[in-house]
Amino acid sequence: MTMRLSFRLITRGLAALLILALSYAARAAEPAALVYSASHVMDARALASRVNWREGMIDQQSLAPQNLAGDFWRASVKAALFGERERLNAAEQALRAALEAAEPARSSLEDAACLLEGYDLLMALPEWAGAPAEQKQTLAALWAGRADEALGSAPGAQGFAAWRALEWYAGALLKRDDFAQAARTGDAAGPALTAALQDRVTSDGLYGRSIGEHLQTAEYVTLAASALKSASPEAFVTLSPFADAMVNATIELTWPNGVWPASLSSNDASPRRTSRLLERGYAALGDLKASNLLKTIYQTAPRPAENALIGEIILPRVPLSMGSALMPQSGAAILRGASNGATAEVTLDSGISRFGAKAGLLSVHIQSNDGRAAGSSRVVIDGMEQIQPADDPATPQNALVADMKEIPQIGTYVTAQASGVYGERAAYANNQIANFSSGTYQRALYQSGDLLIDLFWVRGGSKHEFQATHPGGWEQPDAGTAFVRSRSKDPLAERLWLANPNRVQTRVDAADPSLAVFEYDGQPGDGNLFAAVHEYSIADASGETAEPDTKIEMLRLDPAPNDRNFQAIAFTVVRGQRADLFFASLDPDQEYKTRWRDSDFTLKGEFAHVHITNGLIDWLYSINGTNLQAGNFGVKTVKPIQYGALGRVDQAEDLATSVLDYPMAIDEPPMHESLLALDQDAAGVIYQPIWVKALDYRFEPNEPQRMQVIQPALDMTGPANAGIRLRGGLQVIYHNLVLLTRRVEKGHEIYHLVTTNPVTVRVPVWNDLTHIYFTQSTIIDRRRGEAKDGVIEFTAQPTETNNGMMEFLHYR
Repeated sequence: MTMRLSFRLITRGLAALLILALSYAARAAEPAALVYSASHVMDARALASRVNWREGMIDQQSLAPQNLAGDFWRASVKAALFGERERLNAAEQALRAALEAAEPARSSLEDAACLLEGYDLLMALPEWAGAPAEQKQTLAALWAGRADEALGSAPGAQGFAAWRALEWYAGALLKRDDFAQAARTGDAAGPALTAALQDRVTSDGLYGRSIGEHLQTAEYVTLAASALKSASPEAFVTLSPFADAMVNATIELTWPNGVWPASLSSNDASPRRTSRLLERGYAALGDLKASNLLKTIYQTAPRPAENALIGEIILPRVPLSMGSALMPQSGAAILRGASNGATAEVTLDSGISRFGAKAGLLSVHIQSNDGRAAGSSRVVIDGMEQIQPADDPATPQNALVADMKEIPQIGTYVTAQASGVYGERAAYANNQIANFSSGTYQRALYQSGDLLIDLFWVRGGSKHEFQATHPGGWEQPDAGTAFVRSRSKDPLAERLWLANPNRVQTRVDAADPSLAVFEYDGQPGDGNLFAAVHEYSIADASGETAEPDTKIEMLRLDPAPNDRNFQAIAFTVVRGQRADLFFASLDPDQEYKTRWRDSDFTLKGEFAHVHITNGLIDWLYSINGTNLQAGNFGVKTVKPIQYGALGRVDQAEDLATSVLDYPMAIDEPPMHESLLALDQDAAGVIYQPIWVKALDYRFEPNEPQRMQVIQPALDMTGPANAGIRLRGGLQVIYHNLVLLTRRVEKGHEIYHLVTTNPVTVRVPVWNDLTHIYFTQSTIIDRRRGEAKDGVIEFTAQPTETNNGMMEFLHYR
């Protein structure tokens, strides 16, 4: 009897364990929420209660389409924000209606996204945990039978990557390994998601050929990454770099107000669409810039209620400024600076306008600190619009961005070319403009504080016009001068000069006062240089703008360039006790001399900026130069540009070795420290930034230095988006700079040096007993140089600096 009882107990126990195991197995197989969580839903409900949200807001604010899929998404959001079993049941019925339709979600990818994300949200509801098992099983079975139809078949190339991203999300959410495998490795329908992204995402993170296509793909890639973050961390690591790059591209091009620059796109993105992507990106990737931008967007556009479920409940604002940005593959260089309350974001368009606008290559677009368009400018040859891009994906759509350097608190410099010599990258084709195959069309911008120095070299055709716009209109106070100023102080007051006004005709268009035109008279001959100076200011509380007494003076150079200053120019901008001397030259190997206010200057290089206060020099800044002297204060370097070649390339590690002419600075690279790799192939000249990763301390005098360089993670495999794969033999170019600043602290003159070159420095000293003492460098003997006739001169190698920088001061 005892044995039978024991046997029965054991049998019953085993049966109970089997039932329990089957129950756990059934739960494990049951789909679970991935992007959303019950705790997040409860926090969102608390927020909805505090701010008194109502269901009607969901219908008004939601971006979901007005169809069955959109109805289900909105019903899920209402159930999440306002709770109660009745709303859960309403969402279930909406899902049934959408999935049981004749062709669920086939109308668009957006419908499939609504169904998948709404189902994910539904399973995160606290009410879902207590829902009858039959209800859950019915919906799971319905999904199992209609998932293929709901996701739809593979679309064309334009929407393929977005579809693959949703397929990967569906695989993780619905536990469909076939979906996930196809998205991961590819199938008969097309390549894997990462391969599809590599084919169309620039290394800057911009996708496709339209703004709308970029936003949709970026949103779904980020949605998939959010799901994989919890479902498959390994897959998340694979996908997240693409999502991060695409979100970052959106941030750069929408700062500060959440709309793509109106002059750069014919189909601008709304703040609501942009904010949805940024909410998702911040939640999944944690980019603080996205949080700051979202806070800025919601100052003028209320946060949609559904975004509280998509992103974080409370968005932090972190003191984080947006620096300048270079997006060479996408076609934009963005300069950001502020002074005296006037903030301007200046975008040099090297190809992004080819999304639809006719602004043209190398046009400039300016926005105020609140994001409103504050003007634009371009150069037009013979009154003709530029060529339109070819549909051939192998044809580069961008100009060649040759260089960009940013020194915080000093200035940002960028230069780009769209000349005939670059073939497909030319702004004007040879059959449009006579002799433009050997013409010149290049621009350099330098933003320092509230000044923008704008240099445009143009040759080809017979008439050259510099056209500038301001939304408030222009006025020309003094007839016959190459100077205009904006009539309105909203959004930014601007004054615009040509520093070289000789032989220039200036007019404000009578029919359109928002347009000012500077035109060179007669035949252009060897070419023209438009040297423009933009000065920005904003109104005070009374609405008035305190305009400084600014004077522009062109300086005489020796040897003298032609009368249109095409070869070189030097000029000063004087405001009160502040003076800025600017110099630019097409030939960095030609040395020029000039004189200003009893001081002699020697200038040799591509660009230079000398800042003077109360007669004392604050800084000397030279780009691609070898000699910059201001009296007994100056710097000399070895050469303006280094050239080398890539050696062995390890594609798996994204590493390469390179040989340059002389040692460079060691340590983590500062912002200016970059290399260019040029590829001369059928697609023309290709620009690819690559970054120094590690340098070899072991070098011999007069021997080249070897280094490892790392390329961007999103390196392209084909020419569709002007990216190249690094390979041995590619030419490497390194653009040099040197900056010497001076400040006075506690009676000491302290100098700060930034150099990428071997450099010789000259500074004035009190007497011949004075020495230089290095306070920040790797120099062991901190004394160097001998004083003579009130000047001390010493040399330094980049490898003797800390990350390319050192400080030194006088001592007796």
